[in-house]
Amino acid sequence: CLECSGPGSTACLSCDGNGTLSFFDDGSCVSACPANKFEGENRTCASCDSSCASCDGASPLNCTACSADWALEAGTCVSDCMAGAFKHPQTGLCEACNTTCMDCFGTGSNCTSCDDSGDTPFLEAGECLGDCPSGRYPSQATQQCEPCDSTCSTCA
Repeated sequence: CLECSGPGSTACLSCDGNGTLSFFDDGSCVSACPANKFEGENRTCASCDSSCASCDGASPLNCTACSADWALEAGTCVSDCMAGAFKHPQTGLCEACNTTCMDCFGTGSNCTSCDDSGDTPFLEAGECLGDCPSGRYPSQATQQCEPCDSTCSTCA
């Protein structure tokens, strides 16, 4: 500490800006701000927005990593990624779905809906297809490949 209000390392009022413990954090001098804080004015550690696990500023737009259950999208922590994107389970980042998917889950190629105006409008087992496999027909109502009636040998 440069100045103290009492004994102990948590009674600091200011820190030596030139030393190894030069950042002020809640009454202590530290070498670097903890993960959920950033280097604010006058070498003090300031809190990140509550949605951030780490940040480089106080705004919710300054997140560099998110708390659990949140995904990082363009510097902001969001509860759900925008349409056409999914939360990558390892990185916690919102990433784009495969170009055939309108929406996806878990991976970019695990489609949950398809673009009904595109070349592959029908959902079948996580894939967007232009034509349904044998024994299934393209339902315009559900945008999915539905099973043919058991009495039919083929259907369309």
